[in-house]
Amino acid sequence: MKLRIPNELLNMKLKPNELKIFVCLMRCQSEKGVAIVRAKRIAEICHINQKTVYKAIEGLCNMGLIRRSHRYNYDGQYIANRYELVQLPGGWFELGMQQEPLAMSATTFMVYLYLLRCKGKSGKAFPSLRKMQEVLGICRNTVIQAIKNLIGLKLLVRAALRAGKHNLYLLAFRIQEKKRSTAGKLCFSNRNKAGCERLLCDFILSRSRFVVNKTREQIVSLCQRVVHFLHNSSLTHPVYSKEKNL
Repeated sequence: MKLRIPNELLNMKLKPNELKIFVCLMRCQSEKGVAIVRAKRIAEICHINQKTVYKAIEGLCNMGLIRRSHRYNYDGQYIANRYELVQLPGGWFELGMQQEPLAMSATTFMVYLYLLRCKGKSGKAFPSLRKMQEVLGICRNTVIQAIKNLIGLKLLVRAALRAGKHNLYLLAFRIQEKKRSTAGKLCFSNRNKAGCERLLCDFILSRSRFVVNKTREQIVSLCQRVVHFLHNSSLTHPVYSKEKNL
């Protein structure tokens, strides 16, 4: 699942928790831009307490980003509020939800969003610490700590470009590690499996001591069994068996 986050959202000087809860409401909203969710559920998703949720929602309402409507059932009991989200104009960037970014701390989440907005198609971003500090409205040390947290979560890799220049940040939604080949493991792809059978068959036929009292059909059957064994990726160590008739 991916969310389209408006670029303008990061220019509105929102507090970290306000930004985080607005994105949470975007996640819960329907196609009409309306979210019906309890404050308790928002607190669970964002890993914060309910008092912080109430305070952040009040701030979002004062800024005009959401319109809150109280809802009651037929017995007059208070139920989940209705939140209508304002659709911000302009461009947007994508936020992948695979890593559950809303579980991050509010400031770490804010810095992560800004780096996602700055990254190009190759996943590279190189904003300065001063720029992030000015746009997000948080101090320099908070930005540095948030970057360390993202590196610890394996969502970010930092590399210096050159002396006197800004750092280069490499972002990835999912880190995929290359599979290392196990020692002694033999396997063939489906494409060259038939070629291996023919090659092995020709090799056996070229050795007269292997073809004594053997028909070609028996040799081909033997080759198919050998290649099938090598092709079986579940076997990590080859097991050699001696044929009685060879």
